[in-house]
Formats: sequence, structure tokens, C-alpha cells
Amino acid sequence: MARSHRLAIILTLGLLALAMGAVLMAGCGASTETTTTVVPSTTSLTEATTTTVAQTSSTVAEKTVRVAFLAAATANPYADAITAGVNKAVSEMNATVEVFGADFDPNKQITQVKDAITSKRFDAFVIFAADNAALAPAVEEAIAAGIQVSAACFPVGPTLTAEPQIEGIAGGGVVSAEKNGEAMGALVLAAAKTIDKPKVKVIVILGMKALPTEEYRVGVAKAMIAAQNPNIEFVGELEGQYLPDPSYTATQNLLVAHPDADIIWTVGDQMAVGAERAVKEAGLEGKILILGDGGSELGVAAVKEGRWFGTTSTLPFSDGYNAATIAINAARGDVLGKNVDSVALSKWGYVLTIDNIGDYVAEWAG
Repeated sequence: MARSHRLAIILTLGLLALAMGAVLMAGCGASTETTTTVVPSTTSLTEATTTTVAQTSSTVAEKTVRVAFLAAATANPYADAITAGVNKAVSEMNATVEVFGADFDPNKQITQVKDAITSKRFDAFVIFAADNAALAPAVEEAIAAGIQVSAACFPVGPTLTAEPQIEGIAGGGVVSAEKNGEAMGALVLAAAKTIDKPKVKVIVILGMKALPTEEYRVGVAKAMIAAQNPNIEFVGELEGQYLPDPSYTATQNLLVAHPDADIIWTVGDQMAVGAERAVKEAGLEGKILILGDGGSELGVAAVKEGRWFGTTSTLPFSDGYNAATIAINAARGDVLGKNVDSVALSKWGYVLTIDNIGDYVAEWAG
């Protein structure tokens, strides 16, 4: 697997996804655009609510803060939601932003960061990292040059822990890979409880095994499942590349080998779309529970309609808004110094099923 794909997860979650991966893979193109206001594509993204951090009280009266948003990718539903959040904060806080897309290429993003430092045109960076570890030295250079840096979506540093790992970083609006893994594990466990069999058979549709975030969060979920229910058996797994069509094919193949599967666990809502189509064509609709990941518009609708058992929550617009707010506040002397998990601030929690999804507002299309 080329390093240029290392954190494409969860983002085509549609990701995280994310990964978190499924999120960012389709339609990614490089861009370098300057903008001061971008109206979010859905009305659900137009208001900052309890998932967002406070702005410094005097921000509008302060001088303009020049922000560089260095994104792992652009022109992707999940990335677009992060960008919309960044731009809303910028428009509210008397700031400007220039967007740089890296096409999931860590080396390109490192070069962009270094060039932005050299240009001396920016007071703050918001970084949506293509490779959290590889980018760390460049971030340290930016901080040393007096630029305030915040992270969006993923932390920047050698590990995927939620806490800031680089001295002097302003903080960030980040997804906790550990919490996402725990949410996926909880979703599988909850689905298994509804199945009255001595062994519950689970098919897994991964995004990309080689992604560090994928390996980490899926590992967290599997360890949790094994500890709490030894009667859950993983009978097969294939990659769906965070896209519906490859996931459809993967599910078809796995259903041929395991037609008695009880649960299909996908690590991205887009992949659950492909899995659902394969289940219907196999005549197994209503016999297999489908699990998504990412809380996209399409995933939330599927859960509400009873087509999927559940999905997990991610809030990319809020993450982008929080990251930009933190960076701009820091450029004006108010440094938060910690990461903010938007999902933890929300009223819904990390796991979404028909029992609690209620008025959940998705922040990306899927």
C-alpha cells in the first residue's frame, strides 16, 4: 500500500470512513483556493451548537487572522464537511483562509506546510493530516516559526491518541480513533444480543487493512468484542476500499462462502451501501443485520428506516469548525492547548441505533 493512502480512511467513512476511511477516497483532487465564506451544502451544517467550542469574545474586533487549511484531500463528501466547518468559523471570526489539498500524499502535504511557513503569509494553520506521524516535524517547524497550529479530524503526532502530542500545538477538533473503535465494538455486541444462536457469525468489510487508523480502531473493536462475547465468530473479511461497488463485490463473495452469516459489519457507511445491495440480491434481506460507521446522511436514513441495525457518529463539520476556532483564538493569544472531540460534546454519543438516533443531524452526505 502506497504511503499516499495511509490516512484515507475513515474519511471515506464515507473513514473515518473514518476511516474513518471510507470518507475521503472518492473524487479527491488537489486544490489551492482562497475563500472567506463557504455556505455549507446542507442546512444542518449552518449553525454551531453544543458540539462546538467558544470563540474568544473580542474576535471580530481584532485584526484579521490569516489561516492556511492544509487538508489531506478536498472535493470529497467528508473532507467537504470539514472544510465547510473551517470556513464557517473563518467567516464568523474576521479571518481569511487559503485551502491546500494534498491528494492523500504525505510528502506533498509536508511540502505544502513548509512552503506555507516560508511564505510568511499565515498566522495560523489548520491541518487535516494525511499522515499524522510523518507530518509532526513540519508542524514543529511551524510552531517554532510562531504560527499557531491546530489539528482537524486526526491528531498530529506519533500516535493516534486523542491528546495533543506536539509541544506548543494549540489543540484541535479531532476524532478519537479509540472511541470510534469502541463504538464499532459496542455496535457489534448490541446487534449480537438480538440474535438467538449459540454462535453469532460476523462478516467484516474493511476499508484498507494497511491504513494505521484502520488497523488501530478495528483492533480496539475486536478486542472489546472478544472480551465481552466469546460466542461472536468472525467468519470472513475482505476490503471494500471505502466505496460501495468494491464492497458490493466483497460482500457477494463472502456470502457465497458464508450464507449463514448473521451480521455484516462495515467500517464505513459507503461500504454498508454496497453490502446492503449484495444482501438484497442474495435474497437475505431481513436475515442479516447490517452495521455502518460514520453517521452519514445515508447511514442515518438507513437506520431510521430499519434497513441497517446501526452506525456510529462522526461530526466532521463540527471538527473543522472547532479546529479553525481554536487556531484563530490562539493567533489572538487565547491558546486552548487541548483537542476537542465533537462527538463527546454531542447529546447522541458514539453509537447510533433506532433506540437513540431520534433527531440526530448528520454532518456529511456519505
